Amino acid sequence: GATTEEDAAHAAGLLASAKDRHEHALVVDALRRRLLPITRQLDMADEPQILTLSNIHHLHTPVRATLTEPLGVLPLVELLHPTPALGGSPRDLALAFIQEHEPTLRGWYAGPVGWIDANLDGSFAVAIRSAVVQERRAWLYAGGGIVPDSVPQQEWEETGWKFRPMLAVMKDES
Repeated sequence: GATTEEDAAHAAGLLASAKDRHEHALVVDALRRRLLPITRQLDMADEPQILTLSNIHHLHTPVRATLTEPLGVLPLVELLHPTPALGGSPRDLALAFIQEHEPTLRGWYAGPVGWIDANLDGSFAVAIRSAVVQERRAWLYAGGGIVPDSVPQQEWEETGWKFRPMLAVMKDES
C-alpha cells in the first residue's frame, strides 16, 4: 500500500479472504498428503500467516519435516511439483487440461528453480513469476489461482499486479 495503514489493511484483507485461504489450503493439504508417507515427523501450522515482501503479501504456512530415510532434494522436488497453485487439482486431470488447452509451453514459469550440490542437497522454490530476457526481448510469466469463488475480472487484475515488479525493473523504475 501507499501508507503503512493501507499496507496493513491489504495484509488483513488477504488473511480474512475465504477465497484466498481456500486456494492456500489446497496447496497445504496437497503438501501434507504428499509428505506424510515419507516423513517421521511433519509439522505444519494450523493457520496461515502473512509473509510480507517489499511489494506483496503472501499467505504462508511454514512446513518442517523429518524424513523416514535420507532422500536427495531431486526426489522431493519430483514429489512436490507441481503444487495445486500451479498445476491444479486434482493433479492428473488438471495437468492433462493444461497440456491440452494452454497454447504455449510454460518454460521457466511454474517450474522448480534452485540449486543442487554433489551431496544431492539443495534448495528449490516454485517460479510463480518469471521472466526470460533475450537481447532486447522479454517474456514475462505470471498467473492466478482459479477456484470456484474466483471472479474473472479480479483474477485478471491480480495477475496484472504480479507483473508490476518485473515491468518496473525492465523500465528501470525500481
